[in-house]
Amino acid sequence: MGKFQCACGTYFDSKFCPNCGAQRQEEATFQCECGYNGPISRFCPNCGKMVASKTKSGAEQDLEKRQLLQHGWTEIDGPGLYKLIFKDNCLKIYVIHYSNGIPMDLYKSTEYSFDPDSNGINMLVNGFKNTDHDIEEFAVYPNDWKLEDENNITHFAIVKIWYGFGTLHMDLANWGNPNCFTVDLKMDDSVKISDPESEFKAGWTCDKCGATNQTEDKCSECGAVIAKEQLFGISEFASCNPPRQDSLFVYRIDDKKLLVVRNKQRYFITADVIEPAMEIIRKYEIDKWEQYKDKMTGIMGGFQSVSYFDGEKMVGTSTNNMPGVFGAYNELMMLFTAQSKRVE
Repeated sequence: MGKFQCACGTYFDSKFCPNCGAQRQEEATFQCECGYNGPISRFCPNCGKMVASKTKSGAEQDLEKRQLLQHGWTEIDGPGLYKLIFKDNCLKIYVIHYSNGIPMDLYKSTEYSFDPDSNGINMLVNGFKNTDHDIEEFAVYPNDWKLEDENNITHFAIVKIWYGFGTLHMDLANWGNPNCFTVDLKMDDSVKISDPESEFKAGWTCDKCGATNQTEDKCSECGAVIAKEQLFGISEFASCNPPRQDSLFVYRIDDKKLLVVRNKQRYFITADVIEPAMEIIRKYEIDKWEQYKDKMTGIMGGFQSVSYFDGEKMVGTSTNNMPGVFGAYNELMMLFTAQSKRVE
């Protein structure tokens, strides 16, 4: 008995059925690089590698890759520090980066391609060892590959995003040193990434005309001077390469909320942070700053400073005079940037 059965019921071994003349229908097979040999499918059931189509054009294969990517993605078994969304020809990336225990939002929206030479990163970050992965099926290269903060300081280079073994992975390089690491991602269509310009806007309210969301020294509507009552101020400078600086100021808005201005970022926090902040001031003896002002002459590498309103004026000190300012700076930064303290 032949090993093929025709729709008419006849078993045969030849190319055509000897009974009705129909061509035999065989299940297509393929040989994968991992050694698997069996029925053809979109992905190898053994190693997960995508099966290349010999009949599809390059444009058709790129379209198939884009359709595969059109989802939200987040890290596997992680706290959600890394989020990606592919939509149409656009890639959005959101990363929460911690610097000295302080969260920092990094955001990127860019087009992408599958050509490793399209964005120039290979020429700029050869030290990051942009190597292929054994299970890599194809890679994605963002046109704009720098993950920067609101001050345009680069923290990571997106070396590449690649698909392998049925899911997505992202190679990131710490900017400034040849240290590359991989984040494993999973598909998650609940992921949402808001554009920075669409986020809630915060600012002062003009006492004269009532205009809200004022961010300059004078009202954009009537020209009146905006009254600003500062309560706290902290700043940092590090003489690394490139130099790093950060600053945060807290202003009173009313009895329920305060305005935080951190570089170019503005948001409201609850006024309940005032007393915990003063406890930190007292804990590190910043309120005794006058006793320390002539004790030190500064340290190498930079400094941190802390200031507060003492009821009459802004006073404070820095690590140039008190080593304890370092601890106060870090605790105050965590307090003023905590998501749990933010209000609209």
